[in-house]
Amino acid sequence: ASLTPWCRSSQRTKTLLQGNAYLAPGQHQILVEARAVIIAGGTMQPFDALKAALVDAECIARVRTFACGHVVDAARVRVLAVARGPAGTTLDYRFGSRSSTIVAHDTAAVLRNLARTVRGGIVVFFPSYAYCEELRKKWEQSGDLARIGASRPVFVEPRRTNEMERILSQYRAAACEQGAVLLCVVGGKLSEGINFNDDLG
Repeated sequence: ASLTPWCRSSQRTKTLLQGNAYLAPGQHQILVEARAVIIAGGTMQPFDALKAALVDAECIARVRTFACGHVVDAARVRVLAVARGPAGTTLDYRFGSRSSTIVAHDTAAVLRNLARTVRGGIVVFFPSYAYCEELRKKWEQSGDLARIGASRPVFVEPRRTNEMERILSQYRAAACEQGAVLLCVVGGKLSEGINFNDDLG
């Protein structure tokens, strides 16, 4: 877990440190020295696992947790697993299978069908920048990327931070006008802290 910023207070002094601090299980200096520590984030549950990783067993009783309800009503959320593509291909994304040209093509076909029917933005998350780029190249070479782009523009999360705002701004505009597809990376710059509300995703 990371903590940014954190404060350490005494009777007469208060020091504010900016930046990320990696909290090693049960032994981070912040946890040892501070009178109180607040750790806040959007994806921190299950709390029991987090507490066990960060504090010693005798201190767990002192930890207080608070969680807000989800902003999206449960009735408006549907989780579906797509096991096969339109051609009947098993969509196996395990490391040994995911580079298959057939899997790449049928994955593009699923996305193409979604792009024809779903309004607004479609956000697709890949396990790594390398796999996102691998599929994008395969789709470009096979013509699948052009076929997806025929119904709406396709944007790709950039690796460079200085390009992020431009891509995100272009995606937002396109998603609200005609729809758009955004290819992102789990753990990347767009996977945390971005609100893909309404037509954005």
